[in-house]
Amino acid sequence: MRLAQSVLTTPFFIHLEVIMQFPRSGAEIAKLTVAVAQGLEHAAADFPTPPVPPAELQAKLDGTVTAVAAFVVGHLDAQRRSDRPKALLPSRA
Repeated sequence: MRLAQSVLTTPFFIHLEVIMQFPRSGAEIAKLTVAVAQGLEHAAADFPTPPVPPAELQAKLDGTVTAVAAFVVGHLDAQRRSDRPKALLPSRA
């Protein structure tokens, strides 16, 4: 009975308030994109003509991920090349 009494006398919130925010990082946006594409596929009866078909949404995400990966590889390659010791150039007198 003590447990029930303490639960009844302790103030608590029945619901949790959630504030929706648009994702800020690329990883959060990609995660949301995957969730939306999967949701559209699973609820095809509820969304018979979505503005962007799930397959197209997934293809666009795949293209974006590929482009970002290519950028990172290119950036690291350029950084590696710039870190090489420079050849001694003859001085101009």
